[in-house]
Amino acid sequence: MEKKIKAGKHRAWPPSVGLFWNCREFHRLIIFDESWKYQVDANHHINKLFGVGYVNGGHHKDSARFGCRYAPARDKIEIFSYCYISGLRREKLLCIVRFNTPYYFKLKVIEDAYQFEVSERKDAHDIVKYWQPYRHKKKLQYPLGIYFGGEQTAPHDILTDIRKV
Repeated sequence: MEKKIKAGKHRAWPPSVGLFWNCREFHRLIIFDESWKYQVDANHHINKLFGVGYVNGGHHKDSARFGCRYAPARDKIEIFSYCYISGLRREKLLCIVRFNTPYYFKLKVIEDAYQFEVSERKDAHDIVKYWQPYRHKKKLQYPLGIYFGGEQTAPHDILTDIRKV
């Protein structure tokens, strides 16, 4: 499904909505096109792709999602883990991906950590993996969708082909 962030906005349309009970895995196929090329202050700018937040505190208290940003010097997209653990933001560069190439993203909620995986093939052995420990025991979840920026809004329309797999 193609999602669009309109120029001057943060959130993509259509939005991600719903509630889940203790969902353990979230899988997406994502393709970035050239509309992801933009000029902003990249040092403090991570866009959000998808993930999970928890009722009782909100996503700035406890959440896990993939983040991304355009890296002009490389002309590629940097992929991050982007979490709030007991209100503290944790982010880590996971890998760098190309435009117009499908990538498989998997977020697993395991007993005491979030596991992030990125690969070019659905069941590949060349997977980037990263674990981020967490401490809460929350079960009621809601989806977190595509969001441009923190403070800055999309400089132009940005399209993302993102599908559940």
